[in-house]
Amino acid sequence: GDVVATIPEASFPAWSPDGRRLAYLKRKDAGVLELVTSRPDGSDARTLLESDSVHPFLRNPAWSPDGRQIAFVKGSGGIAGEIWLVPALGGPARRAMEEPGSVSSDSPVFTADGRGIVHASNRGGATNIWFLSIAGGPAVRLTTGPGPDESPTVSTDGAVAFVNSRWRNTLEVHDLVAGTSRVLVTHSPYLWGPAVSPAGREIAFSRSEVDGSWHIWTVGADGGAARRLTSGDAGEVYPRYTRDGRTIL
Repeated sequence: GDVVATIPEASFPAWSPDGRRLAYLKRKDAGVLELVTSRPDGSDARTLLESDSVHPFLRNPAWSPDGRQIAFVKGSGGIAGEIWLVPALGGPARRAMEEPGSVSSDSPVFTADGRGIVHASNRGGATNIWFLSIAGGPAVRLTTGPGPDESPTVSTDGAVAFVNSRWRNTLEVHDLVAGTSRVLVTHSPYLWGPAVSPAGREIAFSRSEVDGSWHIWTVGADGGAARRLTSGDAGEVYPRYTRDGRTIL
């Protein structure tokens, strides 16, 4: 049959354990995101919280097995993410773990006994799968290696499945007249948001590192070694040159 949109402007749906309700993100006016639960047809909708100027992005809600809590991710932009918990019937949300801004966590899912949250995080350097106890205490690393290990799911008997991916990105310059392309930079995993300098001699771009951080790099339009410009804990993306070419925003 035809696909029907029962809840418009909604994303990241997650079924409650009893199958009677959905949790999802819904876009409100002025770009605000709401974490909402409702019946599957969209009725009896209850807004649990809204995004704000500090965390304008919300994603990946997941119910606890007893249906009392919902874990979700608050993001300030890019890959930045913090795992939070909120009562499914409403109430104050709390951060699952206090960590520095350089740590990014995502894709929370509860264990079958509800005692912990399995998730992806770069807190150990590379992006791997971790376990965080609801009762508190340090997170426990479940996988090792360069990663990225992402999108975990947990079976009823405690087995964890996740995605381990490998890819390479290239920064290329294409000559519209000749119809040819040249590779300037090759990197794994991400190259992002290139900008050409006003004189056309240099290209600035964002690059992600194995530890999940993002920094600004530049490379000559004719090639050569790339040069890193920034090193902030929170990460830097989307470089843009000023008109005189002397400054990058």
